[in-house]
Amino acid sequence: MGQVVLTNHVKQRAIERGVDLNDLDKTVRFPDQVVNSKTFSSKKHSKNFGAYQITAALKHKDNNWIIVSAWRNSGSSPVQKQFFLEKIINSFLLKVEKFFSRRSNR
Repeated sequence: MGQVVLTNHVKQRAIERGVDLNDLDKTVRFPDQVVNSKTFSSKKHSKNFGAYQITAALKHKDNNWIIVSAWRNSGSSPVQKQFFLEKIINSFLLKVEKFFSRRSNR
């Protein structure tokens, strides 16, 4: 996977909507569900974080994922707890990916 790109506008809107940027990154990289958008040539990645769910609308361009919108839903979907082992694996995979992306940018 390439870089996850957030525009300043999307960062601002995400924060206004109560979306943690680290959770947004996890949603894009390790989604629970991926759905094709009905209106645009984009995809929606969704991930449950206990009592809330984050959804990100993405476009794929030049091996990068561009986030065009993000929002947080509370209680609209069944609560799915993240298991301890899943948290460790997700954290490890993020660190490995960051390590290799830094090396490839040199």
